[in-house]
Amino acid sequence: MVNGSAPAKMLTVNGRQGKKLKEASRKLPQQQQQVNHSETNGKVNEAVKKEAGKGCNGLVREVNGQDGQVNGIEGNESSKKSGNVPQRKNGYKKSPQPHSAAQPVPETIVHSDVSPQEICEENGHTNQQEQNGEQDSDRPPCSLHSLPLIFFCLSCNICICETCALHDETHAEHTFKKVATIYETKLEAVKHEFALVTTYLEETKKVIDSVERNIDLIKASKARKLQELSRLLHSEAEGIERQINRKLSVLQDQKDSVANEVYRVRSAYKRLERELNACPKQDLLVRDSEFVKRCSQLIEKPVESFVYQPVAADLECDFIPEFRSEIFNVKDYQAIEPIEECRTSDVLYDVVGFGWRLHAWKSDHLSVTLMMTEGVSGRYEYCIELLHGADPSRSIKLIHIDQFELHRSGPVHDLIENERLVEEGFLSEYSDSLQIKFSVRPPTIVAKSRYQQEYIDQSRKDNINEYDSNIITICNIRDPTTSIVLSKQYTDTVGSRWRLNVYPKGNNTNCRYLSTYVELCDGVAGRYQYIVELLHNDPDRQVKFQSEDDFRVGEIRGYQKFIRVKRVLEEGYLNDDGSIYIRLSIRPATLALRCQYQEEYQTLKEEKLLFQFNSQLSQHLTKIRTLREENSSLQSIAYPEYNSNIFVMRNFGSLRQNNEDICSDNSYDDLGCCWRLIVFPNGDKEGQDEWLSVYLRLLEGIPGSYEYCVELLHNDPIKTVKMEGTQTFEIQERFGWTKFARLDMVCASGFINEEHDSLYFRFSLRPPNYKAKCEYQQLLKVDAKRENEMLKRYDQLMVNAVHGKCYILYPFRELIPAYSTITYTLRNFSEMQQKEGFVYSDPLVDDLGFTWRLLIYANGHNEGRGCHLSVFLILFEGVTGSRFEYRVELLHRNPLANIKMEGVNVFKLKKIWGWPQYIHHDRLRDEGYLNEDDTLEFRLSICPPDIKLKCEYQQEFIRKLKESHK
Repeated sequence: MVNGSAPAKMLTVNGRQGKKLKEASRKLPQQQQQVNHSETNGKVNEAVKKEAGKGCNGLVREVNGQDGQVNGIEGNESSKKSGNVPQRKNGYKKSPQPHSAAQPVPETIVHSDVSPQEICEENGHTNQQEQNGEQDSDRPPCSLHSLPLIFFCLSCNICICETCALHDETHAEHTFKKVATIYETKLEAVKHEFALVTTYLEETKKVIDSVERNIDLIKASKARKLQELSRLLHSEAEGIERQINRKLSVLQDQKDSVANEVYRVRSAYKRLERELNACPKQDLLVRDSEFVKRCSQLIEKPVESFVYQPVAADLECDFIPEFRSEIFNVKDYQAIEPIEECRTSDVLYDVVGFGWRLHAWKSDHLSVTLMMTEGVSGRYEYCIELLHGADPSRSIKLIHIDQFELHRSGPVHDLIENERLVEEGFLSEYSDSLQIKFSVRPPTIVAKSRYQQEYIDQSRKDNINEYDSNIITICNIRDPTTSIVLSKQYTDTVGSRWRLNVYPKGNNTNCRYLSTYVELCDGVAGRYQYIVELLHNDPDRQVKFQSEDDFRVGEIRGYQKFIRVKRVLEEGYLNDDGSIYIRLSIRPATLALRCQYQEEYQTLKEEKLLFQFNSQLSQHLTKIRTLREENSSLQSIAYPEYNSNIFVMRNFGSLRQNNEDICSDNSYDDLGCCWRLIVFPNGDKEGQDEWLSVYLRLLEGIPGSYEYCVELLHNDPIKTVKMEGTQTFEIQERFGWTKFARLDMVCASGFINEEHDSLYFRFSLRPPNYKAKCEYQQLLKVDAKRENEMLKRYDQLMVNAVHGKCYILYPFRELIPAYSTITYTLRNFSEMQQKEGFVYSDPLVDDLGFTWRLLIYANGHNEGRGCHLSVFLILFEGVTGSRFEYRVELLHRNPLANIKMEGVNVFKLKKIWGWPQYIHHDRLRDEGYLNEDDTLEFRLSICPPDIKLKCEYQQEFIRKLKESHK
């Protein structure tokens, strides 16, 4: 079976034809042996050639010695053209062939898809490859036929020669292909696997490169940290050297002053002594008084004038906390009951501000132990010293580092046996007392900073001042006649009542902006923080404003330009029913103010309830006495009297021009219900610009049916405008008239007091009958009793909350302070640039608890107005005069293009500091800082410059927290 150059060509040998082929193959070698294969004459018997040609389907090959191609197809034609047989170059063995007569070879029929021409071409191609060196010349030939292995049997998975493929029964009906073809296929598969291995090695190399880069970054970070630490240590060493030089300078000055005087006296003394020795006896008898006088004059300064002022040998080191000490005087020591009685020292406050007490008791030894009364758990270094009054060198000192827990005693130490106290002089025989000095400190500056941070975190958690939030639905936003929408009032945890005033068409903004204002309706006046948020389905598009203001009852604070009306209508803030959702969050400015306001509200509530109850009680008693005197039949139909209130609306013209409404003060009727009159000087809804609109609202009390009478007063009682009737009122719902009186009539008929530009209203209310009044009074009593019980419970909860403590421990991570970072996205930059406004970023609360914000002017500020973006940094809460490292970055898609401003500065509380010309507007757009959604991204990073300043700021912050807590 021969598989030609085409992959599907096969040669099949089977049946009878296969038998003839086998016989021809057996006869062919015998006939070939008879051929004279002499190299001299090169002649071949033609009969043998013919028979051999028939055995191969008449195919005889002749090899051209120059190019290795096969010529001739028929055996007879080949033998005629070539008289000599050239030397074989295809791997046949060279063996001499004997001369023999040609014998007939039976004809063999072979069914094959491979033509003789293709076989000849294949053989020629194989020989050409061998001569050109493309095929391996060292490959061994076929072991059976010594022919080249030019085919590959796919069934046996071995290389075979042409004869094996054509005549060998082993490969009958097998499939085989050219060696060159299968070689290329298998070589391609191996190369593909090699490529996978190469790709794998490249990918693993990338991983190794990434790891190596990370290693390099870590090493660089290590070098940077070591450099910073070295700089700090070098700075500390310089500080210690300056302290030593200063102390030695003081002592050297003292020494020099004494040494100079001693040198002067000694020199004069030696001169006087030489004169005395050289003086004859006769002269000495005369000059003795002179020598005595001169000797006495040598000492100009007495010894007492040379005062030795000792200098403390301790050196201050910021990296080693100092000891804080306390001396504990144990009095009447002999009177202490052994083991049963324990003496306790006063509180010692260490450098962190934590409290410590020393406990001492008597057994066979003097035993002491330390206890932490205030602070955070951790390891502390302490020194306990039993002082010796006469000889300080004999004092007994213990220095240890141990773990301490809050309100738990530390290790017990036995200082000395009781008998030795008197024998060695530690116990005073006169006062029966002894002194123990104890000192405490954190072991390292890192521990000190960590404990301070944990204490700050504890205090911050104990001083949580949460917002009281309420989501308000504002309706009728699309209604062009709606000038103001007042939300329902809600009560915060302090007890104050608040509401939101919304101007859908703005407050003096030419209908371009929606205005929002917060109003304190009732409660405790003071300083409050409030947040107004316009909600959206996408949290990133919510509009949020936060501020802090002083509020009085009835005053409003807020934002005239809260958001453009166009944005509300087009950007999805408006619901299907034409309403919007606004979240209002309010809280007192500090926790201390919250507690103060709660106490004030409780006092006001009690006084108000007591006043109302007493007034109602006196009124009820008076009316009961009156009613008892009247006929019982008249009592059932008697009407209560009206309770009237006068409301003066000032600045009528200004209110009308500004399209504002105004509310009266809270007014109380006989039952104690709270009422308010609301007036729209320029009209409301359908009465806009033509009518005066007036409404009544029941703010607090008993909902039900009431008789009302609302009057617009005139000097002439006949012209007074009056509206009266009976109406059912609900809490916080208003009732009234959009067309109360025509404005032209009000202005022309003398209702306005020209001197004060004011209008006068009188509104009166009462229950419809005496029976309803009694029912309302009974309900008020029940409500008052319930409120008193709730206030008492609330007071008890507040007392427990104020005195309760909870601690959370956060470990200090490293010696070098880390940056606290926040990223802020400034939205709608182009719109902000046009409206000449500014915006605050979200607050950044750093590790110390300080609060920071960015103040951004989209269109610039001061010298940067109109052409630059201005950015300022503000310390909102913390310690004024603090020195911090800052980093303000305007982010870019390419981190290498970020605009970064960094340095160190001293910040004062709520004082702006920054860059009026941070970046030009042209650069924002040309260089890609302004994103496609019209946003800018900023990153703010803050930290103290070193651990020393961080500890100082923590200490100051702890002090402020303690003061506010008190």
